[in-house]
Amino acid sequence: MKHSFAKAVVWLSIAEIVYNLSGYVVHALTGRFLGPAEYGRYGIVITLTTMLIVLVGNGIPTAMSKYLSGISEKEPGKIYGIRRSAMHLQVVLIGGLTLLFYFAAPLIAALLRDESLTPLLKLSSLIIPTFAAASFNLYFFIGLHFFRVQAFLKILRSFARVIFIAGLALTSGVTGAVTGNILAPLTVFLVGLALEPWLMRRFYPEAVHAKATTPHF
Repeated sequence: MKHSFAKAVVWLSIAEIVYNLSGYVVHALTGRFLGPAEYGRYGIVITLTTMLIVLVGNGIPTAMSKYLSGISEKEPGKIYGIRRSAMHLQVVLIGGLTLLFYFAAPLIAALLRDESLTPLLKLSSLIIPTFAAASFNLYFFIGLHFFRVQAFLKILRSFARVIFIAGLALTSGVTGAVTGNILAPLTVFLVGLALEPWLMRRFYPEAVHAKATTPHF
């Protein structure tokens, strides 16, 4: 699963193309299913939550990924310790951000002069932890140079976005579309979580051994 730079470029390029195409499909179908007014409300809600997670939530995973990239081959026994430290910080940050956004939903809706947005904003607060969890896993794999896994998860997320967001927009309207934005990254996170033990046992057995023998606090 650890590939040369050339192979990594190929895999990641394919994943990027598929992801961008899925974005076009999602917006086209969701806009068609919801109609102009509801699609506008959906866009406001998703833009706010996505902006928060991108601006605030990616710093710790990015730092973890860069650090793992530098030590994974020389000191694999430190891999899980680094991830655990980063995860603790990320949980505190994302947990606080999620609660803040949830309880600020009425105020945000009032500022936007549309109090009907309050339930949607509260629901969309769950996008923050699921998006963050999926991104954290992805950056963990990036740091360990699992480029094919990175590409696979991005392609999986592309299909999950179409299925959940567009599918639920068709069946449940704007609430369904927002729910789809929760389920898509959650699916990617769970699949990544399922893949991790096999990958680590195969490519980083020293890290698995160190994890098993190190007490957790």
